[in-house]
Amino acid sequence: MRICRVATGAEPVPSTRGAGVESTVHPLSVAQVGLGHDVTVIDVQSEERPPVPYRVAEVPLRFPAERHNPLIHALRQLRFQRRVLRILKELLSEERYDVVHFHSQFAAAAGLGVASRLGALAVFSSHNPVWASDRLCRSRFR
Repeated sequence: MRICRVATGAEPVPSTRGAGVESTVHPLSVAQVGLGHDVTVIDVQSEERPPVPYRVAEVPLRFPAERHNPLIHALRQLRFQRRVLRILKELLSEERYDVVHFHSQFAAAAGLGVASRLGALAVFSSHNPVWASDRLCRSRFR
């Protein structure tokens, strides 16, 4: 299976500072590669990234990484999301992916439709309790 995973843009994958989502994306991707899947992770560009067994499509982002300022944190993710859309369109136009897995509500908001229109199954894993509320996120299509 060909899997394209979209990270958050808040921290590089794998995280060197213990960021939660990034600490989930990396072992999940490593495990899927170990099972024989072809995995690409769209992530923020990082010179400190150690070698990883999956392909990384790096997004250059010149915006400060500030974990303790929620506004800057959100703005960085929004800017990352805009750049992800461009890379995602290029990847899905050039290659066939079976699944596009989003790990950020910012990237998922715009990317779910793009991935679906370009023929990939698009899924979103919520790592935020606000977005994980069954009551708030209940779909009328269930």
